[in-house]
Amino acid sequence: MNDVLTRGFNASLTGLDASIGNIASDPSAKNIFGTARDVLIETLPGDQRTNLDVNFGEGTVKTGASLRDRGLVDTSIHRQVQSRAGNMRETVAEKGLGAGLRKAGQVFGRRIPSMVRNFTAGTAASGGAAALPLGIWAVGDTLDTAAEAITGRGILDHAQNPARVRGRSGAKLAGVN
Repeated sequence: MNDVLTRGFNASLTGLDASIGNIASDPSAKNIFGTARDVLIETLPGDQRTNLDVNFGEGTVKTGASLRDRGLVDTSIHRQVQSRAGNMRETVAEKGLGAGLRKAGQVFGRRIPSMVRNFTAGTAASGGAAALPLGIWAVGDTLDTAAEAITGRGILDHAQNPARVRGRSGAKLAGVN
């Protein structure tokens, strides 16, 4: 009985490893960069086919070898775990990372042109004398834009309204009503 449980557990672990590009069992640069590339592809909306998908790429060939070496039950467990973990990975990549990147792109796309325009116009108008202060201002504006892209509010909004930042219980602890 222990042998069956051990084999099932091992098949589950290899399925999880396969769903992330085998970077746990073979953490080579090729596997890590390949997995990162495939996850970035999966952030795009819709069904994106990558090498991480069970029935794409080497999956079919590896299934045949797995049936020969490990048997039907272990291969089935491995494939099911790989498929379910892959579906979860794709959902997190598309709905989490992809949505975040799209939101950040919208925020940066809206604010970057005005930052560049202000820096360029101010530097040209001052004959280059205001380049350093305007550069510092542009860095601050970029950080504010990054805060807005990540949290939905800029740095000053966080500073002026700490109750929204900390949440209800954190605001009470800080003495903010």
